Amino acid sequence: MMASKVSIGVSASSHIKSVLHALKYFSENVGGYLYGNVDGTNVTITNVYPVVHSAPVGPVLDLAASFIDALSENGSIIGYYYGNNVRGNDEVPHYVEKVAAAIIDSQKQSMCIIVRINDDLEWDISRYASNGSQPEKINNIKYDKGSKEDRKVMIDNYTKDKKHLTAIFDMEDHLDDASVSFTNSWLDEIAKKNI
Repeated sequence: MMASKVSIGVSASSHIKSVLHALKYFSENVGGYLYGNVDGTNVTITNVYPVVHSAPVGPVLDLAASFIDALSENGSIIGYYYGNNVRGNDEVPHYVEKVAAAIIDSQKQSMCIIVRINDDLEWDISRYASNGSQPEKINNIKYDKGSKEDRKVMIDNYTKDKKHLTAIFDMEDHLDDASVSFTNSWLDEIAKKNI
């Protein structure tokens, strides 16, 4: 067990974006990068970048990380989210620890935040440390807006007409069609108005 407890702040739009990604590719394993800031034991997740809707491959992850580093300011990649394609599957995919280690190494940080999108479309969050200790589940999570029920209503509203599901893209989509953006900045703008 790690000595200090981590506190995490999450933007509601980050949560919604990751869940829409998982819902769009419900029959696939999905994953993406968490973006934000780490200040000691205080972590703020300000954005997510959907990356894959299949097993992640090193070059796709590296390319996405390069794009994010070039596009973004006031933060860095601090973790990875994933959603399993089988309901009730709580197993951590074999590649997640490798992705966490790569993030720790490339971002020169002492920890990596890992988010699993659970069957209730909520986030289960763990911290992986650079010292190789066992992952620590984090319970001190605060969303910038709304309760669990509010987030469910927002997700229901975004998925009602399927328009938002077809408009969310990941890096794999971008590689297939360069005209689509995996940043999904349109959702950030809508979320600012509606959350």
